[in-house]
Amino acid sequence: MLVYLYYICSSNFFKYSIALRGFTCYNACSSLMNYKIPLKQGLSDTVLKIADLELDSRTFNVKRQGKLIQLTPQEFKLLQYLMNNKGRILTREMILSRIWLYSSDVETRVVDVYIGYLRKKVDMGYAKRLLHSVRGFGYMIKD
Repeated sequence: MLVYLYYICSSNFFKYSIALRGFTCYNACSSLMNYKIPLKQGLSDTVLKIADLELDSRTFNVKRQGKLIQLTPQEFKLLQYLMNNKGRILTREMILSRIWLYSSDVETRVVDVYIGYLRKKVDMGYAKRLLHSVRGFGYMIKD
């Protein structure tokens, strides 16, 4: 069995492959969890910041103005992807291929739904909106 690991840091994507032979599913998963991917120098910072929004990829904490925001794993991955691409327009297809790995059972509408969830949690109750729709193109996060 061949397993691919994807490591995302800043907007650089490193692909590591590990050949696992003769492992049970449990052993393979525990081996992958203990696998350490080397970081290039300067990429070790795990906290992303945009305005007063902070995302810590090591602890999986998201804070806005110091207040902790609870996110589901999919919401966290989506917010991390948006923050890694600050100021860039991300199309629904780009988001689907990165976050949902473009499963055949997932429709593009799911992106709209999850952006709505993020807006409720990240933007609601704050004067400055960070998540923006770009009509006809997609979504972006900016200061």
